[in-house]
Amino acid sequence: MVEPVILPFSDFQPTHIRANDVLALIGSTAFIQVARYSNWRAGRCYQNVMQCVRLEGGQIVPEWMIELVDGVYIQAMHHALWRKPSGIIIDITAPQTRHDAGRGVTTFIEDHSIIVDYDNPIPIQNRHIQLVEDGDVAGALNAYRQHDAARRALMQMIENDRRYTRTRDGFSGPPHSVTYPELSAEIDRSYKDLHGFNQKILDRYF
Repeated sequence: MVEPVILPFSDFQPTHIRANDVLALIGSTAFIQVARYSNWRAGRCYQNVMQCVRLEGGQIVPEWMIELVDGVYIQAMHHALWRKPSGIIIDITAPQTRHDAGRGVTTFIEDHSIIVDYDNPIPIQNRHIQLVEDGDVAGALNAYRQHDAARRALMQMIENDRRYTRTRDGFSGPPHSVTYPELSAEIDRSYKDLHGFNQKILDRYF
C-alpha cells in the first residue's frame, strides 16, 4: 500500500502574478472569494450541497476552486458551493488535500459550462499551471492525469455494470482487480508514480 504524500496547498490570491493565466485556463474574467465553513465531509462537495439544498433550500453553485502549491503549481478543482436562501454563498465541504481544513476564505471561479450529475457525479479532471521548470513536477501532474483518467474510466464502466450497486460512498460489488484488471493496475501504477513524484517535490521545495 502506497502512503499518500500531501503537498502543502494554500489559498490562491487573486493578486497572484499568474492570476490572468488562471482566468484564461477556465475561460472566465473574474474571481470570487467565499467563506469556508468546512463542516461537511471532504470529497463529496456535490452531494453535500445537494443535501443542504434539500434540507434548507437555496441553490448549488458550480465553481472551480483555485489553490496554490507555492512556487510549484496552481490547481483548479471543480467544486460546488451552496447559495443559501438568503443569497450568501459559502463553501461547506472540508478540503481534500489541505492541512488547514478549518475556516478561511477560498478563491473560486464560477463556471456553469460543465454538466454534472450532482447525485451520481463522475470526477472532473483538475487543471494546472506549472510554476517551475522541473521534470518531477511535470511527472507528478502527468501521473495525476493518468490516474484520474483511469479512475473516471473505471467509474463509467461500473456505472453500467449490473454486478455493482451504488451506495452512499460509491459502488459495492466484486473487486475491481478481478472485474477490470487492466484499469485497476493502471490506477495502482499511476497512484504510486504520483506520490513518488510528490515526495520528491516535498523534499526539494518544502
